[in-house]
Amino acid sequence: MQPEIKHLVEQLKRAFEGPAWYGPAIMEVLEDFDPDAIGLRYNGSQSPLELLLHMVQWRNYAIRLLEGDTRLVSDEEMTYPEVAEAGEYAWTDARIKLDNSQAKLITLLKAFPPEKLDKTVPERDYTWSNMLHGLVNHDVYHLGQIHFLCKWAGRG
Repeated sequence: MQPEIKHLVEQLKRAFEGPAWYGPAIMEVLEDFDPDAIGLRYNGSQSPLELLLHMVQWRNYAIRLLEGDTRLVSDEEMTYPEVAEAGEYAWTDARIKLDNSQAKLITLLKAFPPEKLDKTVPERDYTWSNMLHGLVNHDVYHLGQIHFLCKWAGRG
């Protein structure tokens, strides 16, 4: 596997399952997650469930691009999803979607032609490398929000 592809796969895995250099990885935070904290909000923030679903949306967007579907998406599609019910079932479903997105991303990334990394994503103004590195950053950013909400509420 080409070094940058290998690095991206490693970064996705470390951010997802650990060990991460910055603290707990996604699954480490979610593993100890208090189900009563699913709908927590701080000063108008998104809830942990909304944040998790938002992470899944952006991961699925990257998957779609990697699979060759470069249709543009609307801002509405990529904002925080509306959550009808913030129960334990919705949380479990979101976690399954997150797990599935991780497996799909790793598979697609391992097969990604390394010579395309510095090429611009079709119909976009960023490279594949920027998008894929940005996806890891996006996950970690929202993981921090989820972790904060749990710590703030004394539930994590």
